[in-house]
Amino acid sequence: MENVINEIQELNSTISKHLKYWYGKGPQTCYSSLHENKLIIHINKFMTPSEKALLENNKEPLAYSFRTSVMDRICKDLQAEIHRALGISFNHYASDWDFVTDTGIILFQNEQANWKCENIDQQTKHHIENKVMKVSANVHKVPTHLEMVMFNKRMFAVKCHEVMLQVEKILYKKGHTDILQERAKEIKKSYQESLGEVMGKEVKGVYMIWDYQYDQSYFFFYLR
Repeated sequence: MENVINEIQELNSTISKHLKYWYGKGPQTCYSSLHENKLIIHINKFMTPSEKALLENNKEPLAYSFRTSVMDRICKDLQAEIHRALGISFNHYASDWDFVTDTGIILFQNEQANWKCENIDQQTKHHIENKVMKVSANVHKVPTHLEMVMFNKRMFAVKCHEVMLQVEKILYKKGHTDILQERAKEIKKSYQESLGEVMGKEVKGVYMIWDYQYDQSYFFFYLR
């Protein structure tokens, strides 16, 4: 267990160095959590002057597109670094960013990733499920079923299955990802406004990752 903790700490340092190399600026903090073939990386205070300028000029979609493109290149490098550090191969990665709080997450996983977790008490699990179902019914589509994971005492994740409307499937097939991204932003905002508290703690950050190819979404929330 101690070896894994040391490897995670070294990995955090490696990730920060890669981010600084590509951006010219490293994050203030970088924390990783490993759970059954899934690695979640929470990054804090990472905005570059160029991104700040874009946001000040009301060009958030362009700033998000820039961040996503650069992160795609960085994640390809990190796959090899993670394998060297942890001995685990990850062939899927995705990220989401909150420019208001200047935080974000990167998710790495593989086909063996297990999204079922037994370390969440039933009361908390039902509370989260009810919140997700309620928001989904109001602004989107109720998922057919949910899976839930607690990465650490401050980071929860929910995997939602069959969440896309028919029109969204058509937009994805036609390559209109810009429209889907704007829609995803509004859905995430609804979750941010509706969650309130979990386990008696304020929800500090909300992140959403969409897998349009497989009709799934991943919802993460970070507790204060």
